[in-house]
Amino acid sequence: MSAPTRNVALPRPTALEWLYLAIGLTLVVRYRWLMDDSFVYFRYVDNLLFMKLGLVYNAGEFVEGFSSPLHCLLLIALRVLGLSWPAIVTGVGCAAFMGFWALLVTLNRELSPRDSVILNLPLAYLVTNYGLDSFFTSGLETPLAHLMAPTLALYLLRPQSRWLAALLALAPLARPELALAVGLAALFVWWRFREFPWSLLVASMVASGGWLVFRIHYYADLLPNTFYLKDGVHFEQGWRYLLDTAGTYHVAGFAAVVVGVALFVRQRAKQSGTAESRSHASERIAMLVIAGVIAAYVARVGGSHVHYWYLAFPFSLAVCASAGILEAAMCGRDVGRRRVLGPVTMLGVSLGVFFMVPPQLSVHPFFGGGGHEPVDFIDDAAWHRRHASLQPELFSARMNPEMLRGAGRQVAARGYARILAGTWCRRQYVGIRDRWVHGFGLTDAVLARTEAGWLKPGHKTPLIPLSKDIVRIERDAAIVGPGLYRRAVEAGRAPAWVVANLASIEVIERKIYNHHDFRENLELAFRFPPRIVIPGAPTEPPPVGVIDSEG
Repeated sequence: MSAPTRNVALPRPTALEWLYLAIGLTLVVRYRWLMDDSFVYFRYVDNLLFMKLGLVYNAGEFVEGFSSPLHCLLLIALRVLGLSWPAIVTGVGCAAFMGFWALLVTLNRELSPRDSVILNLPLAYLVTNYGLDSFFTSGLETPLAHLMAPTLALYLLRPQSRWLAALLALAPLARPELALAVGLAALFVWWRFREFPWSLLVASMVASGGWLVFRIHYYADLLPNTFYLKDGVHFEQGWRYLLDTAGTYHVAGFAAVVVGVALFVRQRAKQSGTAESRSHASERIAMLVIAGVIAAYVARVGGSHVHYWYLAFPFSLAVCASAGILEAAMCGRDVGRRRVLGPVTMLGVSLGVFFMVPPQLSVHPFFGGGGHEPVDFIDDAAWHRRHASLQPELFSARMNPEMLRGAGRQVAARGYARILAGTWCRRQYVGIRDRWVHGFGLTDAVLARTEAGWLKPGHKTPLIPLSKDIVRIERDAAIVGPGLYRRAVEAGRAPAWVVANLASIEVIERKIYNHHDFRENLELAFRFPPRIVIPGAPTEPPPVGVIDSEG
């Protein structure tokens, strides 16, 4: 069976779809915010472009402390133009939503019967979805994760499209776990059409392979630092995380309706004795299976501490499987009634979804105000959106290219002003003249490989006192660099956890302070030292109230 070769192009949107674009952009802008973690990206980019320190968090420390190389490269391309971070985040969010909308319009046409009245259930369900709209403007990589969902869905339908293959090949650079989604998509296409997906393979080798070569050369590792920090098995918390999103947006009810309509269409086709036209059942099942696999991975690592974040891709992809279902069900009905009843019904769906908000909020975020209360250790974007120190006007003008260039010259001439530890990424970005040890291990390779319990996903609070130990070691050292920890041990200045894990730490240290020799770094990249274990009784995570939100 040969794969279809017809080009995939944007069809003419209906008036309803244009309306959805306007509604979606309005909500994306209304819900805009900055996640504290986004300031990690900002510091890396400004260190490269204006401070002239390289793609690093601290000068001389080669640690890949960001999860999305593609997002980082996009930010570099836009920041070099001199744009402020709030402008970049809002612009990327709006542009990504427009691309997401265009892909969903195209996907729905691909899965709808010819000459049907277009309703576009995926757009109706997603365009007013609070979680989805919020995470287009978080400063994180989620706009790219959203784009990859309909891209993968379209690729399953049109695997011969080279531009779809090229775009999908970027998915592992948008989120590491999406490498699994791309691999499963390739296997499905090979099975379904009996043709090996060479275009996807070549594009993936160029994209992911190119970054892997750079990662080995620059960071002496095979995986980003965040993988070592967050990888683990926490299914109980991960299940809570899945339910937090599924319950908020009534996923079970939506799925029941879609399955019911699909069974109706199939039964009607059997009764009429005609073949069900272009149902693409196998492709729809593949979308659901791939979405389920990625959701299972999210559950395995315990999800995130923020509602919806890690489910952006699987949630969107699962909804993509419903494209064209209502159009098929409405075929054969009175055209005049379909043109009126269909859009009215879809607008009703969108209105209903608009009022679905997470249980963490007491008031709908569109109208502002209200309280916020974590549920099952999961927060909502509203906490960051309302936080006084995360308001754009507090840093957008201050952190301008001219100031950053001056700070870069100062660091090059006299070194960092101070060595500090903290957990608040925004403070570390504003304090770009200082060397920082991130208290949760996001940008520190030693802490990322340390076994520690968490208070909530991504918040390994037992690492905080260890980060302060590292600060003391670095402050006492004449030079922060290779041999730092051994000198501290030999001088009797190292804490017990450093002494007990010195062999592992020295391997990690060689990665951090590598010389960019590819042969040497290739050997280092394939060295996986044992995880660092804190000696003594397990440390209980302190309550969230003791963590200073300013770092």
